[in-house]
Amino acid sequence: MEKTPRLQIQVSDMADELGMRNILDLELDGSVKYHVQSNGNSPESREIGYYEGRLDEAALEKLYLMFESSEFNKMEDHFGKVLSGEPLRRIIVINNELVTTKMISFSRTPPIYYETVKSGIDSLIGVSKRNPAGVLNIGITWPGQKVRRDTVCSVQVTFSSRGSKSIVFANPFATKKNKTTKLYIRAQRSDIKIMDLRQYHYVNQNLQGNNLKSYDGNFTRENLENKLAPGSSVTFHLDVRFDWPPGKYTVQIVWEDTGAETDKKLFGVLYSSIHEITVEGASKTGDSTLEIDDGDNE
Repeated sequence: MEKTPRLQIQVSDMADELGMRNILDLELDGSVKYHVQSNGNSPESREIGYYEGRLDEAALEKLYLMFESSEFNKMEDHFGKVLSGEPLRRIIVINNELVTTKMISFSRTPPIYYETVKSGIDSLIGVSKRNPAGVLNIGITWPGQKVRRDTVCSVQVTFSSRGSKSIVFANPFATKKNKTTKLYIRAQRSDIKIMDLRQYHYVNQNLQGNNLKSYDGNFTRENLENKLAPGSSVTFHLDVRFDWPPGKYTVQIVWEDTGAETDKKLFGVLYSSIHEITVEGASKTGDSTLEIDDGDNE
């Protein structure tokens, strides 16, 4: 005889410094939905989007028992201790009309029993991730590990759709300006001790319309949004000038859409995996106060 479902569970994680959240939902029928708004905490995944799965009866019952246990209900959390901007996880368990909320800070010592709870949450995420619904992936082809300062280099950025449904994402090179969407290089010096890093050791260099040399795939430059069918992709071929002070950098490319979220359009911040580049060449006057930010897309 089928057991009566009795719990709803939601887990909300702060995913990056821009306030994006990754939200996991376990519904009463055992279906699992995972919405990744940002991969800032795991850039090696190179994707954001929607995942959907379903727990079998045995796994569902095991999870019920954990969240109904006295250990979970008595588990101390960090509520009242968390500071503004502190990365945290919020766990909400709904059992009929009883709502239990736990707040866990990622930067504090985890409470007793949390490792067990974390293992259960990880299993839910794993179930959902086996079934991508609408997922946007980013891949980068860099010019190499060494570049000459002031030299124009070719960089390729590929967005691909992985999942069972088409996805719509904001076009970073639309001819009509979209203030909530941008594509940029994010970099920081990797050959300087953390304690010695200053603001001018960081780079945020926007990739604009004048960087776009050509593209491959289903793409219309004029459109504010771009649609990708499952398994399809679009590749942007860019000319980029690395006018940065000489040294070693960790670099990645970031696609960002912080506009209003809709059911039809993907929303969030997508980070590429981290790459290392050495900029060679001469220093220039003003390098110690340099801030690179090329403004809005054109």
